[in-house]
Amino acid sequence: MKRALAVSPAGKRALYLLGLLAAAKAAGLVLLASAVAAGIAGLAGGGPDWPRLLAEGAAGAVLRSLAAWGQETVAQRAAAGVKNEVRAALADKMLGGGTGTGQGTLSVLATRGLDALDDYYTKYLPAVLTCAVVPLLVGLRILAADWISALVVVLTPPLVPVFMILIGLHTEVKAKAAAAALHRPSDHLLELARGLPVLVGLGRAGAQTRALADVARAYRTRTMATLRVAFLSSLALELIATISVALVAVFIGVRLVHGDMGLEAGLLALILAPECYQPLRDLGAAHHASEDGIEALRRTGEVPRTPAGRALVPPAGAPAAGAAKVEVRSLAVAYPDRPGPAVSGLDFTVPAGSIAALTGPSGSGKSTVLEILAGLRRDGAGADIAGTVSGIGAGAVAWIPQHPVPAASTVAAEVALYAGLAGSPQARAAAEQALARVDAAGLLDADTSALSPGELRRVAVARALARAEHVPGVGLLLADEPTAHLDPDSARAIEQALAGLRGRVTVILVAHDPATAALADQLIPVGAGAAPALPPADLPGNALSSPGNGVIGQ
Repeated sequence: MKRALAVSPAGKRALYLLGLLAAAKAAGLVLLASAVAAGIAGLAGGGPDWPRLLAEGAAGAVLRSLAAWGQETVAQRAAAGVKNEVRAALADKMLGGGTGTGQGTLSVLATRGLDALDDYYTKYLPAVLTCAVVPLLVGLRILAADWISALVVVLTPPLVPVFMILIGLHTEVKAKAAAAALHRPSDHLLELARGLPVLVGLGRAGAQTRALADVARAYRTRTMATLRVAFLSSLALELIATISVALVAVFIGVRLVHGDMGLEAGLLALILAPECYQPLRDLGAAHHASEDGIEALRRTGEVPRTPAGRALVPPAGAPAAGAAKVEVRSLAVAYPDRPGPAVSGLDFTVPAGSIAALTGPSGSGKSTVLEILAGLRRDGAGADIAGTVSGIGAGAVAWIPQHPVPAASTVAAEVALYAGLAGSPQARAAAEQALARVDAAGLLDADTSALSPGELRRVAVARALARAEHVPGVGLLLADEPTAHLDPDSARAIEQALAGLRGRVTVILVAHDPATAALADQLIPVGAGAAPALPPADLPGNALSSPGNGVIGQ
């Protein structure tokens, strides 16, 4: 299998250091083995030179120990540095234009997947370099002592790579299948958690639980198949190494009996022969230990090479004064794994300072349209998007997502961060004012990690209001289900806050709540083959223009 031995300058420096330390480890091993062989032979033939042998043996033991410690230290630092670099590149790509990869998959890659690189750098790379250096240096020492034993050692190790290549090719397929089986439940579980309230309401949670169990069962089956192949390769390694060392021992024993070989040379060859095979055995074990990390590194490396998605929202220019007039022409959205377009030929115009509501059944693409307007969903990043959007620029939008995720530790800090007031003297006052408009002033100092879904949604609305109020050039507010799963009083407070933006900020929202949808000055049907947008005067019964609906500016 093709291996990427270094992904950065830090990784290349680590390779050189690991190679030098592997040579030092081999030198220490040769010194220690020579001292042991000379000592035993000296006891059998007379008086050994104990001071010299003890000094030689101690030097060998210390050198080998320091080299092993140095390899572990260098490998761990290299692993940490490479993981940081890869994660930074992955984050830059995700923030700079999308990746076309599921968020669950990316989460696994950036966390557990890259953590598996520890085994690659601390086990596999040291084993590769040790396998390249130690058998060569140890073999030269055996050759100097006994050329017959060296010939046996040279002829038998090639059997190991042959068997390992055959088994490794099969293992590579198994490892890729196991990694793909892991990423599927990651994306599935993320989407399941996001849509759990809706699934429970529709009574479909049980079916999704069974589907997730089937995916988990498939991953377990793939993992066990990979483990069986790994155990097979370990058995082959042990068998070849054992037979090879036994063959060396037989040749040495026969010649010692016939007096054709000295005891010290025989002992030295016998002690060093297993060390020529041990790096190969370590490499085989490290190969399987690093499979997950290699697969994660390969998948992560594909993300930065993916072309950046093209945003339909033009880049932000100079801050514009007042509300934005939004024009969308011929908007079409299609997904590679979905038959037919999700949105087709969507045209609408939202006048500056008005409120518009996207309508349509669940799954018709309303949230997708909002994400395109917010610049979050791009052409080429997992979707084919065509059309034009004018009137707004990137950064000129306040966004209320359907599933808000806070970044700060407290609600006050979260609202101030989103409003561009973090660290400023007026940050707390601005947060308090925005929270009061959505009837959530009591959450000012609350911990964001302890918020309920309803509280989190009110905070998301408050931070968007604060952004529209304090960030220059923000003339558009996009709200995806701003009152979903809220009690009536909280929903009415949010509706009043959004209605209060009319004339100052353009609002485009998605809402299944009729009371929230009644805020709109116009309804925009969304979906493949949707009808043209309807102004209030053309709606059945003119519901939005009836007295008492709270809509102004008709």
